[in-house]
Amino acid sequence: RLHDGGLSVPWNDLLIASVAVERGCRIYARDHHFDLMKPVLGLALYEPGYGGAFAPEAAEP
Repeated sequence: RLHDGGLSVPWNDLLIASVAVERGCRIYARDHHFDLMKPVLGLALYEPGYGGAFAPEAAEP
């Protein structure tokens, strides 16, 4: 799906994304590849609170 959409991402980012989708986990990453994959794969990305603080509501799937 990514390649068909013209996206090229490193294999290790794709592996992390695949496991997260399969397990229903959120991803905490500052890598822009995950932002690109989010709409295509339905990734759930963790958004930290103000100043990087833990945001419990963001941790809920």
